[in-house]
Amino acid sequence: LPYFLLLQQHVMSMAEEEENTGDTQHIQPTEPEHQNFGKTKWNQLTEIEKAAFLKWGNYSVTTNDKHEEVVCDETNKTFSKKGLKRVIRRYFAVLNKKRNKTRNRRKRRTSDPPTNVTEMSSGDTTEQKCDNPPPTKKRKYRLLRSKNLRAYVQDKLKQDAGAPHIVLDCRFNELMDNQQTVSVATQIRQLYGVNMKAPKPAHVYATSFGGVLKAQFRSKSYGADTDDALENEGLKNLSVWCMNFIAEPLETHFAAEIEEKQKEVVYLTADSEHELSGIESDKLYVIGAMVDKNRHKGHTLRLAQQNGWKTAKLPILKYMAMDEEN
Repeated sequence: LPYFLLLQQHVMSMAEEEENTGDTQHIQPTEPEHQNFGKTKWNQLTEIEKAAFLKWGNYSVTTNDKHEEVVCDETNKTFSKKGLKRVIRRYFAVLNKKRNKTRNRRKRRTSDPPTNVTEMSSGDTTEQKCDNPPPTKKRKYRLLRSKNLRAYVQDKLKQDAGAPHIVLDCRFNELMDNQQTVSVATQIRQLYGVNMKAPKPAHVYATSFGGVLKAQFRSKSYGADTDDALENEGLKNLSVWCMNFIAEPLETHFAAEIEEKQKEVVYLTADSEHELSGIESDKLYVIGAMVDKNRHKGHTLRLAQQNGWKTAKLPILKYMAMDEEN
């Protein structure tokens, strides 16, 4: 992307120079203008094409015993006739591809002209001012990768009263080894990225967040064995996430809303007999943040039954085809 931005800036500067020259005399370009792949012999090239070809490959020209021009590579080794034809053909292919890319970029830049253009006169000159210029690639990149994206998602969640509430239950650290804990942390990062770019984002909570799972989100500049004073400093990147990290379990954090029947817990587990038919805003959809490889099958179902929570499973078999062989 930085290379694309620099190339785009170079193309725009070239276009401005062409507009500023006006009726001045046209300067002969250093690179050949023709795109004919039929020229494969050294004697068929013009002087300008020869100079551009030598500069492109860092080649040199010498004379042989017959007083004929021969082309040498970087190691001063003479090209054979077939080898020189092959290199000249490759040079024109690369040159044609480069020009096509530049031409397509110019077409895309000029295809959608800015709207609401007004003329402003100051003295003897007249300038044009655009009220809403089209966003450049650089600005679009910054919008997706800066604080503006988080502010945009937060405003979207405030305006959408029907946004779903998803709770990640992270109380299963003791049932997983280190590799499985790393996998859970990776999936939480992926879930956060997908939710930030979703057309309809959801409220995401991570309850019972602590222990070895919390240590996976610590900055790499801080080691695993740090004191309490540096623990918050290493986890300061989580404070800017559009996601709530809660140390309490979900039955404690949402106790008031559950008692007042403002929210109802629905634990999503594959062992449930009920299929999830829809998403409702007054439900807390809980996902067990655990990678167990079926070693603790039915654990989340028993946990939900002990707390009196409803359970449901995703209707995967209804909308996806399974491979019988694998």
